[in-house]
Amino acid sequence: MGKELPNENEVRSFVVHVLAGFGRIKDETRIKPMSELKGTPLWFNDRDLIGVGRSLRGYIKHWNKNATLLVAEVRKGGVTVKGLAELVFQRIDGKVAK
Repeated sequence: MGKELPNENEVRSFVVHVLAGFGRIKDETRIKPMSELKGTPLWFNDRDLIGVGRSLRGYIKHWNKNATLLVAEVRKGGVTVKGLAELVFQRIDGKVAK
């Protein structure tokens, strides 16, 4: 039998964990769902977001070989933690083609 896909909470937790790692944030509870990646309080720079994008692309590919995530989707302005987690979940689930 195939591997069971992660649920939305598992994906959200993984995204927060990746963001905490690249943002050097020790307390993951500081990463709020509506925080913008490039805004207060996170202030990710483009180099960090490239790493985040690559890590999440690998995570997506692990679950859905036909899906991907472009770094440009992570780096664009206005992206929130919640929005990024939803996008990753949709790509894994196959609801958004890319």
